[in-house]
Amino acid sequence: MEAELTRWATRHGLAVDSSTTPTLDGSGDSYAVFNADRTHRFALTRRWAAGGRTAVFVMLNPSTAKAAADDPTIRRCISAARRTGHQALLVLNLFSIISADPAVLVSDPQPAGPLTDDALTSLAHLGDTVIVAWGAGHSAIHNRADTVVQLLLDQRLELACLGTNRNGTPKHPVRLPESNPLIVYRLPARAEGGIA
Repeated sequence: MEAELTRWATRHGLAVDSSTTPTLDGSGDSYAVFNADRTHRFALTRRWAAGGRTAVFVMLNPSTAKAAADDPTIRRCISAARRTGHQALLVLNLFSIISADPAVLVSDPQPAGPLTDDALTSLAHLGDTVIVAWGAGHSAIHNRADTVVQLLLDQRLELACLGTNRNGTPKHPVRLPESNPLIVYRLPARAEGGIA
């Protein structure tokens, strides 16, 4: 996964940060792919065991995590990935703009960034399990959830989630009990304007 991620980033002239840290299983390799001014993050990885299965999480937008620093969401994703038998994590997003405040998605004219769709179509297949987890909030901006679900389904990927919200959107991992099982993600009924 890491070699393909690095090749993809290099092909697009993106910055790749990497870090190796000790883990209980040996050493953990981490990568993060950013645009030149580091306002957009296109991918983030964590590996805690050599080889093995990779969980791909597709969430709303990047927050503060970097190659050498986790945030609460990434810690929850790692926990869920470990619990479901994975040895690595790849995080992709509906929107690539980095912000801890999702309201930025509304005010920015291009919150998805120029390469986000390419990252999704080029990298999501590197995982063994694709877990959609963008939450109930801002995924309808620019019909983004509809677009991304279709991109992933066009890649013939099966989608899982850690549960769904009342409106059918996939739950975000930071707001869930540690024990939530993976389930098949089913598209919610289409409302006027797409997925809520």
